[in-house]
Amino acid sequence: MEIHKYISELLYDHDCVIIPGFGGFVANYHSARINTLQNSFHPPYKKILFNKELKTNDGLLASHIAISEKIPYELVLKLIEDFSLEITNKLEAGEKIVLENIGELYLDDEINIQFKQDYKINYLNDSFGLGVFISPPVQGNIKSSITISEKHQLPRKQPVGVNKALQSAAYWSSGIAAAILFIGLIMLNFNSFEDFASSQTSLIPHFRIINKQNPSAEKSKESASLKDQFIPNSQIDENITDAVIEDESLESNLTYEAPKTTSENLSWQPEAQPLAETEKEPLVVNTEVATQRMYYLIAGSFEKTENADNLINMFAKEGYTPKIIGQADNGFYRVSIAAFFRKEDAIEELAKVREKYNPSIWLLRL
Repeated sequence: MEIHKYISELLYDHDCVIIPGFGGFVANYHSARINTLQNSFHPPYKKILFNKELKTNDGLLASHIAISEKIPYELVLKLIEDFSLEITNKLEAGEKIVLENIGELYLDDEINIQFKQDYKINYLNDSFGLGVFISPPVQGNIKSSITISEKHQLPRKQPVGVNKALQSAAYWSSGIAAAILFIGLIMLNFNSFEDFASSQTSLIPHFRIINKQNPSAEKSKESASLKDQFIPNSQIDENITDAVIEDESLESNLTYEAPKTTSENLSWQPEAQPLAETEKEPLVVNTEVATQRMYYLIAGSFEKTENADNLINMFAKEGYTPKIIGQADNGFYRVSIAAFFRKEDAIEELAKVREKYNPSIWLLRL
C-alpha cells in the first residue's frame, strides 16, 4: 500500500500528519520569496518539516486510509506499523527514502533522520493556481538613480557669521527698496493729478492751476470774488454736452495758458463775453476702435495647402466653418474650425471637439 499518497492528501488540510511509531510531518506557513539570482518570484507555501518525536498515534492517518480504502481500522494500523518498520530498516542500512510529492528522508553523519522537502507541490490552499514566474531586471530605474546621484550634491555649509551678515544685508536692502517704491508712488500720483487738472481746466474751471513762475498773479487771483472764479454749473453742462469724445487723444488737444500778471485778465465779465458766444463749434475727436482678439480652435497645421484643404472639407461636412487663419513661424498653415470672442465659450467647445474628433486640437488666441 502506498502510505505516502495518503500523507500527501492530508497535508493540504492539516498542519501535522503523524506516522505512528516513526515520526510526524509538520507544515508551517511561509510567505512569498524572491530569488535575486534568477529574478524569480515564488508564491506563499507550506514548509514541511520532519519531527521524529511525534510518534503517538492520533488516528488521523489511520482513519483517512480506512475510509478511503474501505477496510477495517485495525487492519490499517497493522499496515502502518509494517510501513514504519520497513523505512526504519532502510534508513539504518544507509538508504534514502523517497516519499513522492513530499520529499526524501536520510540519515546524516550523526545518525539523525533528516528531511528534504519536494517543492514541486504547494500544499497551501490559498496559493492554488499561483506558480513561479521570472521577471527580467528593470534597467531604467538603475540608470535614473545613478544619474540623480551624480547631479545632486550637498550644498556647502556657510559659516554662521556669513549667514547673519547676508540676512542683515537682505533685510536692509528690502527696507530701502520698499521706501523708494513708496516715495515713487506718491510722486506719481501727485504728477498724475496735476496733469489731469491742467487738461480739464479749459472745460471745468473748478480746477485751479498755480502759476509757479508768477506768484503775484496767483495772489491776485485768490483775492477775486467767488463770482469771478466759478462758472455756474448750468452753463457748464450746456456747453459740455455738445462735445463728442471718441478718442483718448482729447487730453492732448486741450491746452491751458497761464494767466498774465495783470489782475484784469483774472476777472471774468459775463456781460461782455458770454460763454455761449465764445464756443464756436462742438469738439469732435475721431478714434479707432481696437480690434478684439479672438480664440480659435486649431484642428491641424500642414506644410502643404492641399492637406489643409482636405481637413477643411472634412470639418465642413460636420457642420463647421473651417478656414486657414495664416501660417505659423515654421511656415505651416493653421486650420481653424471655430472662433470665439469669449474664452469660456472656446474652452467649452474645445472639450467637445477633443472628445468627438481629436484630442490634439488646441486653442490659439490672435
